[in-house]
Amino acid sequence: MPPTKLLRCLNPLCADERGQPHGFVSPEPKCPKCGIEAKHPRFGGMIQRLAKIHFDPPAGVPGFGCGHRACETTRTIAAQADAAGNPEPFHGGTGDPDAVTCPECRETEAWKQAHEAVHEGGQAAMVMRGALLRLEHYREPAPPAPAGN
Repeated sequence: MPPTKLLRCLNPLCADERGQPHGFVSPEPKCPKCGIEAKHPRFGGMIQRLAKIHFDPPAGVPGFGCGHRACETTRTIAAQADAAGNPEPFHGGTGDPDAVTCPECRETEAWKQAHEAVHEGGQAAMVMRGALLRLEHYREPAPPAPAGN
């Protein structure tokens, strides 16, 4: 079975009551509501593939995650292929529960606890959000070596 993809249809007829585009999971880029396929010559651009953003559960150190997907604890956040070895270029990971798009991660206890902690409000929520957001470390390029003597 081909791997499933996160997709969205921008056809206004498929939007929900708030006007939000219809999101769906499918192995093929075809909207289940209107039937438009990504290969359609005129309307194919209405079908968009979304990145599957996994939840990286918090570790014991604020600002750092466990380094694995909440939905598959044996796979790292950075894994470039699914469990069957299929390339997985549309994926990523985050500690921010609001940015997670992986439906399987959103069903885990780790995600539910983090989401609840962030949205309960007050100072505790601000501290929790700061702890869940992952620190990105960027290194400046080394300065050029001085010219030889």
